[in-house]
Amino acid sequence: MAEEKIIVFKTVELSKLTPIIRKSEVEGRPFYERLKESLKKEGLKNPLLVENRPTGLKVTVGCTRLFALRDIGRKRAKAVIVTYPQDIGQVEIPTGKRITVEDFPKYFPSLKRVVENPGYLSVKLEHIHLKE
Repeated sequence: MAEEKIIVFKTVELSKLTPIIRKSEVEGRPFYERLKESLKKEGLKNPLLVENRPTGLKVTVGCTRLFALRDIGRKRAKAVIVTYPQDIGQVEIPTGKRITVEDFPKYFPSLKRVVENPGYLSVKLEHIHLKE
């Protein structure tokens, strides 16, 4: 039987979280200012979604809320932290290897649904490290 992902709901230190987008993508926009005011008045209603990766805690959903919480001086927030049985963010791909959709199950086993239904998920690669 395949290992299951581990999901934990807890309060985390905002300084330990790394967003997957840049603050410049949201800062200064009208909705961002409204979000900060809402968080000041009502607090965080929806927890951040965080992936526990070997490289650290990555916020995958809620980056804008993370920036806003930091801006208003909050130090901690509720988060759902997901830990996968294997690191799906780092794979070893031989230099010069061209990855096709058919290769996904080999290199990215947890993204099997992409092969079965290509419209299911769009994948954004943050960094690609090639090994010689």
